[in-house]
Amino acid sequence: MKSSTRADPAFVTKGFCTRVAILRLEWHLRCHSSLQKYIGEQLSEQYSKEKENNRVMLIKILSCLQLLACQGIPIRGDGDDSESNFIQLLKLSGQGDAKMDEWLKKKTDKYTSHDIQNELLKIMAQHVLRSIAVQIQDSRFVTVMIDETTDVCNQEQVTVVFRTVDDKLIVNEEFIGLYTRWIQS
Repeated sequence: MKSSTRADPAFVTKGFCTRVAILRLEWHLRCHSSLQKYIGEQLSEQYSKEKENNRVMLIKILSCLQLLACQGIPIRGDGDDSESNFIQLLKLSGQGDAKMDEWLKKKTDKYTSHDIQNELLKIMAQHVLRSIAVQIQDSRFVTVMIDETTDVCNQEQVTVVFRTVDDKLIVNEEFIGLYTRWIQS
């Protein structure tokens, strides 16, 4: 029977040596791990730069949305999104920032669509409601005020307000929301 010329003679002529096998395994692992690390670093370097840039832009978008929402300023315009208050505020906040200009020129994945805006606003609203809930739980005295009215379209509109008194006897009122429901005749 012919043996291959490339075969390791460890099992054929020399026998198995644990020390040599361990040295070869260590050498193999060192080579493999350094190669894998080098390739991994190359592949993920661009990804981590893009991820960091996305974080920075998302924080700017969130701060612009928060400002518009807190001030009660409309976010969207009448038609063209490029003229909306939101986009104009982003352009203003990124004035002189080449990354922001590049970001706004992108066609996709820029987190400025109506759906993304609505979702971010909902998340912010949930955060506010949770902080109000903590404030209510920490208060000794709580009052719930609910007022309703029916408008000419036969819609019932209900407002909900919580009034709390803290330890220093300071009264706080928190408007929770205006809820609309149809009245069936």
